[in-house]
Amino acid sequence: MDITKVFDSLSQCWQMKILASFFVTCFTFLVGGLEAPFIALWLLVAIDTLTRWAAISKHTIDDQQVDGNILYGFYLSWHTGALNSHAMRHQFTLKVFAYLILIIVGNLVSKIIPSLALFGSDISKIPGGFIYSFLGITELMSIIENLIDMGMDVLKPLAVWACRKRNDMTGGTGGGTGA
Repeated sequence: MDITKVFDSLSQCWQMKILASFFVTCFTFLVGGLEAPFIALWLLVAIDTLTRWAAISKHTIDDQQVDGNILYGFYLSWHTGALNSHAMRHQFTLKVFAYLILIIVGNLVSKIIPSLALFGSDISKIPGGFIYSFLGITELMSIIENLIDMGMDVLKPLAVWACRKRNDMTGGTGGGTGA
């Protein structure tokens, strides 16, 4: 079976084109397009996931008292059950769903607020910008905590700084990410 023939037959199918354009239109309306903050946030989510896996792998190596690198630790933690697809899928899916809901809400609020320039900035962009900033700092904190969990204690002052920045944004006093 030739993949180009399959692609050609799908591209000639008007029903597939309509369905694809419907999903792209809905996505763009709800999320606001693939702009730099959106891409940066999902890049941070991917890095957070990888550093979490690396931290679990490091703990597995330490618990098993085995000499090896992170890749061997990943293999070992997968086979001992420290990492499993069900837990990873559940946690990751919940995080992605929550983030998408927040992004959609921020984008829809930005569409509701009238466009008004105040001090050189469009105030309708503030809700979306706040949500992206908050989620970005939360992911950054989680990445730093994962790296500290791997043994990079030199990053503790950076974690305190990121927590302080998030608390300045929200007026909160809590610590840690919980992500």
